[in-house]
Amino acid sequence: MPTLVLTTSMADELGVARPDLLGPTLSVDAGRLLEALLMSRGFDLGRTVHVSEMVGGSGFVLTQ
Repeated sequence: MPTLVLTTSMADELGVARPDLLGPTLSVDAGRLLEALLMSRGFDLGRTVHVSEMVGGSGFVLTQ
């Protein structure tokens, strides 16, 4: 199960807007910006990427 912890500072550096990470699944726009990083972690970009916000708002956990 591919997993990626994306801190808020990392998201900012990659140009991913916080609203694009607040849904239960990764938005298309955020997926495009994170494509290379997700692929390097073993994500299948043809499948849904689930998003959970970390306690305290310090980042997000992306899983598939």
